[in-house]
Amino acid sequence: MEISANQAAKLIIMNLDCYSEEKDKEYSRVRISKDTMYRIAKRERLREAFVNDLSDELYNLGWHLITHSDTEFAIIETERVSRWAKISSQRISDFLDHPEEIDSEWDKFSARCNHEDGNGNSA
Repeated sequence: MEISANQAAKLIIMNLDCYSEEKDKEYSRVRISKDTMYRIAKRERLREAFVNDLSDELYNLGWHLITHSDTEFAIIETERVSRWAKISSQRISDFLDHPEEIDSEWDKFSARCNHEDGNGNSA
């Protein structure tokens, strides 16, 4: 029998609490593999609708669900996220008005900061 999104969210938080107790440390963010999510939800597939419902249920319990990769999710405590710095688009407003300049500016920025280009290649 499949587990509902509500039940899965509760199990994830209970699992996190058990893990925190085992490690004697409070965790405000963790990764969870899709394989573990399959087992928790008792599902062979994680349909997008289920993941969306699970995200909503976790949010109602004070957590954000983020797809981290093809094989993992991340779960972050909402209260902690609320404390993070928030950025606006004001610093880049000139580029929003002139999008043709974005790529050349990125190349300069990337060279200066040694970031990857938009295709995953190191600069």
